[in-house]
Amino acid sequence: MAKKKASRTGQELEEDFRSWKYGPAKERLEKLLEELEADEVDLDDLAERVKEAAALIRVLHEKLTRTQGEVDKIMDQVRQQTPPVPPVPPGENPDSTGECIV
Repeated sequence: MAKKKASRTGQELEEDFRSWKYGPAKERLEKLLEELEADEVDLDDLAERVKEAAALIRVLHEKLTRTQGEVDKIMDQVRQQTPPVPPVPPGENPDSTGECIV
């Protein structure tokens, strides 16, 4: 009789997936979803595949949230370091030198 693999917890799977780059993790999730949607997963493996997909979703969400925070922080720094551009009065058009032509 074949030995069944020890089941890993969702937390153990998440810890492993956190070391993955975003692209490969997303590809693995897409493959799992394709298999699940096409009923290609054996009933005996279904719970494990769903657990793996859930762990990947959580890790990908964490990566996206962290990256969004980093981008927001960078953009805030850029806004603080960039002087505001004065508005052009109505009816005036700046030329290439920045001077207004009336």
